[in-house]
Amino acid sequence: MALRVVAIIPARGGSKGLPRKAIRSLGGKPLIEHTIASSLASKLIERTIVSTDDDEIASVARAAGAEVPFMRPAELATDTASMDLTIDHVLEELASRQGYIPDAYVILQPTNPFRSSAHIDHAITLMEERHVNSVVSVAEPTEHPAEMVTFGNGRMTSMLGDMDLGAGVQRQGYPDCYFLTGAIYLTRLSAYRDQSTRFAVPIAPYVMDPLDGFDIDTPRDLDLAEVIHEYRQRFGNSGWVGEL
Repeated sequence: MALRVVAIIPARGGSKGLPRKAIRSLGGKPLIEHTIASSLASKLIERTIVSTDDDEIASVARAAGAEVPFMRPAELATDTASMDLTIDHVLEELASRQGYIPDAYVILQPTNPFRSSAHIDHAITLMEERHVNSVVSVAEPTEHPAEMVTFGNGRMTSMLGDMDLGAGVQRQGYPDCYFLTGAIYLTRLSAYRDQSTRFAVPIAPYVMDPLDGFDIDTPRDLDLAEVIHEYRQRFGNSGWVGEL
C-alpha cells in the first residue's frame, strides 16, 4: 500500500538574510512557485500545504495551486521558532479541522528551487524500499572537511582533529561525508511522534547533485540561482536525480 504523503512548505514572512525571500523573483516568478510546482508534479505527494503567517505569500501560494487551509500563528514565525513546532502546528490543524492524518510528511523549503518532482518521488521510493523512518537530502561537499583547518597558538590544526596534515593522505582516502541540502526532509508520522524528531531512525540519505539542492539564503545566493536557472533554461539539466 502506497504511503500517503503530505508536502509541507514553510514560508514565513520575515527573514534576516533575505527579507521576504519566499516571494522574491527567480526566473520571472516568485521563488515559492518553483517548489509548489515540483510538489504538485510529484506522483507520490497527496497534498501540498503552505504554512505561512503572511497574507501576500498565502495569496501567491494559492494562485500557484497550493493549499493554505489556515495561517501560521505569529509566535511560530519568529527567527527563534523551531521547524518542529511549525510542523506540529500543521499536522495538528489538519487532524483537528479536517480529520486528515497522513502516513508521512515531507518538508520542502522554498529556498531550494531546483529540487524537482523526480527528486521527491525518488526520496519517497527510497523510504519504502529501505523500510526507514526518515530520508534526508544530502550532497557531497566541494571541499572535504579534512582539508579545512583552524589556526591558533602558531599552529594549524585539521578540523577533523586526528588527521595528520603532513601525511600526504589522498582525497580518495578521506572518510565519506555529506552536507544537508535542506531540499527534502521526509519522515513517517508515527516515527516522528515516537521519537520527537524529523530525523527519526533508521534514517537514509538521499544523495543529490549539489546544484539540485542549491539553497538560497542571501542576496548573493539569489544572484547565483538566477545564473543556474538561466543556464538550465538554455542548456537543460543533466537529468541526474540522485542515488537510491
